[in-house]
Amino acid sequence: MPGVPENPIPDIVPPNPSIQEIFLLAGEQTLQLTKFDRIETGSAVLDSDAQRVLFLASTDRLGTNPSKNCQVFSVNTAASDLRQLTYFSVSDHSSRMQARLTARLDNYGCPATVWFWPTSALLAGDA
Repeated sequence: MPGVPENPIPDIVPPNPSIQEIFLLAGEQTLQLTKFDRIETGSAVLDSDAQRVLFLASTDRLGTNPSKNCQVFSVNTAASDLRQLTYFSVSDHSSRMQARLTARLDNYGCPATVWFWPTSALLAGDA
């Protein structure tokens, strides 16, 4: 999205990453679900009831993420009722803790599955 991100990352390639937001596409209609002006909002999945969208972001829009860590959020498909689902502390900052959001939606309507694991466990082969 155009604009200057709230959280630019200096010295990265390519420079000046763009703002990323979450949109819901329904037929020919498009609804913007987030407006955080940050560069890493993403990894969105629709829940099995098609009522909420789960995604990763580092916003403090609710006042519950002052360290602006990457957290899992959800919002309903009408772009309201934003909820923060994780509360990683400042010691679990995004550089140390990775949240992986994986959708397991199949023909049987299995719900979305959210998996979390520390980066150190991945490097050690424990995940």
